[in-house]
Amino acid sequence: EILLMAESPNDFPFDAEKIAQNTLKDTTLSQVIHYVQHGWPMKVNNTDLRPYWLHRSDLSVQNDCLLLGCRVVIPDSMRAPVLHVLHKTHTGIVLTKAVARSYVWWPTLNDDIEAMVNGCEKCLENRHMPPKTNHEWIMPAR
Repeated sequence: EILLMAESPNDFPFDAEKIAQNTLKDTTLSQVIHYVQHGWPMKVNNTDLRPYWLHRSDLSVQNDCLLLGCRVVIPDSMRAPVLHVLHKTHTGIVLTKAVARSYVWWPTLNDDIEAMVNGCEKCLENRHMPPKTNHEWIMPAR
């Protein structure tokens, strides 16, 4: 089973089978899978395929899921729910990207995370809060 599915929280709303089904329905990812399995052309003019072509040496297919390294490439139809799960804890842009980069990938992942966090009222309220002060130790009297 794919790493994402093995390590994901129990409330993760989809599994490898659902990702595989949606991947095969996605015209761009279906074409990418074809190229991964049968070889890439020397040049790709299609702007939708270009980001995948740039990562072609790191792409693989496992159980009809497209992987970039050990990260699952999420089909377009599932990106919004995945973003919702990633953003659920309101940890801000940097931490959300760090978690995402451990499990998932798609060409606009970074921009999508930034847009979601920047559009979240709760995240914006907490963005510029100063860090909590360190606990000051009481110096013993001599």
